Amino acid sequence: MSLADTGLGSLTVAELNATNVYSKTAIDNLVSSLTTADSALSTRIDNLSGADTGGLRVYEHDYGLYSSGVINHPFALQLGISSATPPTSAQVLLSMDVETGVAVNTSLTVVNNLSVAGEFDCPNIYTKSELDAIMTTKYPMTDSTNWQQLGLMRLNSASLGGTMKICTNKSYNAQSDNMLQATLELTRSGGSSQAALPSGSVNFACTLRGSLLFPEVRVVQTSIQTYQFWVKLHSAAGVGFFTVVTSGSFEFSGLIQTAAPSGIYINPLRLFAHNVDGLHTLQVAATSSLLKLKGGASGVQLLGGGNELLLEANTVAVSILQSVAVLTNASNTSFGLTNTSGSGFASNYMTAAGVSSQLFVGGGQFFVGTNSPNPMRFATNRFVNGTSLTIETSGAVVCNTTFTNNSDGRLKDLVSYTHLTLPTKRIV
Repeated sequence: MSLADTGLGSLTVAELNATNVYSKTAIDNLVSSLTTADSALSTRIDNLSGADTGGLRVYEHDYGLYSSGVINHPFALQLGISSATPPTSAQVLLSMDVETGVAVNTSLTVVNNLSVAGEFDCPNIYTKSELDAIMTTKYPMTDSTNWQQLGLMRLNSASLGGTMKICTNKSYNAQSDNMLQATLELTRSGGSSQAALPSGSVNFACTLRGSLLFPEVRVVQTSIQTYQFWVKLHSAAGVGFFTVVTSGSFEFSGLIQTAAPSGIYINPLRLFAHNVDGLHTLQVAATSSLLKLKGGASGVQLLGGGNELLLEANTVAVSILQSVAVLTNASNTSFGLTNTSGSGFASNYMTAAGVSSQLFVGGGQFFVGTNSPNPMRFATNRFVNGTSLTIETSGAVVCNTTFTNNSDGRLKDLVSYTHLTLPTKRIV
């Protein structure tokens, strides 16, 4: 060691060892180790982003508002926990691909909310459409002055159908008779059809059983698979509701319009098909053993297919406007008239072409006669034989044939005193 007098100069040390400093060799070894590790890490990262990986990229990207680590591949990604390379399919816990999406092959726990923008599919959970198909759903009726479309029923195959129950009323007054209910049932055919309005045909059958004065309903066929239901309530009706059960599907509408619905539809009057077993209304009461019809102020009428009057019953009489045929499979077919008052008469009147007649019993006698100035004639097999006896309008009796048996001699004795002045076979 040599130092100048001033204390300045150089100091040469062959080797220095101290506990508080790193030697040159130790530092070189440390730097060499760090360089090797950095090179290995860079190589691994380069391999993740290199061409040999088939497009796998692992990198950090600056999105502007934030930076994020990114792992992407042009086709699929798999995440597995395994010492095997590659992991087996059972060891892949999460897989993602462009065709099937994301698949979780193990249990998944969501601590906070799970949001699904599309459809949720789970074998032990009903979807909305599946639940609607098997459950009774209640829908509102939103208007009481216009035509409203309740909805559209879709029946994709033959024999499918549905039932709709409608509950409403015909006024706001607190009266039980104002409540209206109806049950509408529809079944799609397999190809058969029936006539519809305004022209054409429909491929379904439909009935509507409901309360008296239930409003007009139309079922419009838009295709062989789809059917619209329309109703027009009474002007003072309250807003009601309806329920639907169907083997197909139903889409609620609520559409309101003033004009009557167009298209091919069933005539609303043909929808009503009443089963009167157990039916009770103001004019009709029925049980399994008895049916009662109560007429209005003018009575009860029975009409034919063309609305022609067939029978009318009121407090005055029962009028039958067609011929009556009594047909029975019995030993004695009868038609009887009985007066149960204990006095008076039981009469049968016949009138035609100005001639009136009457058969009656009562007053101790049986009477046969005319009530107009017309004769009475008696004959057998009248289209072959002539008239046997006539009672003229004047009351004279004319016998047009001979008398036989016991009566013949007596009649001759009676006429022996006057045979010179009376016509033969004429009795006055």
